[in-house]
Amino acid sequence: IEAETVNRSNFHAQRRPKVSLKDYCDRICKYGGCSPGCLLLGLIYLDRLLAKWPGYIVSGCNVHRLILSATLLATKQWDDTHYNNAFWAKVGGISIEELNSLEYQFASKIRWNLHVQPDEMESYR
Repeated sequence: IEAETVNRSNFHAQRRPKVSLKDYCDRICKYGGCSPGCLLLGLIYLDRLLAKWPGYIVSGCNVHRLILSATLLATKQWDDTHYNNAFWAKVGGISIEELNSLEYQFASKIRWNLHVQPDEMESYR
């Protein structure tokens, strides 16, 4: 608990969401219509974020928002068609204002490095 207090960020929820991580990811995939490539890209973005944020601890209080933010950025980069942020906010169970802020913070933290080379993508398969 102490590590989570020290490690608070804007990705941190006030309390751990009641929905399991699996159910949350299933919801994102079901309603977001993410392609497998998009999901893989989101994973790469998460890795990039954690590499740029040494010591940051992923926990039950922040992982849902981290995944939502990474997936949102990935759909915009990878998929030809994607939903707007208002839709994603509803899927993710947060306000549009919060999602907009999280998207900006996530992209800023990875220094807007959204392009992934094919060989990097392949290394995750």
